[in-house]
Amino acid sequence: GSTFEILEKQISEVLNNVEIKNIMIAYEPVWAIGTGNVPSIKEIKENIEFISDLLYEKYECKLDILYGGSVTGNNAAALFEMPNIDGALVGGASLKMDFENIVKAKPAL
Repeated sequence: GSTFEILEKQISEVLNNVEIKNIMIAYEPVWAIGTGNVPSIKEIKENIEFISDLLYEKYECKLDILYGGSVTGNNAAALFEMPNIDGALVGGASLKMDFENIVKAKPAL
């Protein structure tokens, strides 16, 4: 219930102390790290949208946002369809044949 507060605190602690240039944000729910558990598409969309809005409102910038958290060939296309997700931070799937499906799911720039 405090996801937005935690995200804002984490982003502020980092961005208030650096020059915002040539950086990107990688987001993965802490409870998803290494678990294979994936949040709902709705939850991912809400959290990524919050991050994007925060960056624009507080820092007047748009940074690339990567999503991590059990990205697979099965869910990559749905993730890449979200307007504020610019790429993926792929973990264990990068060691499997499924990685090719993740790469193919990302539209060319």
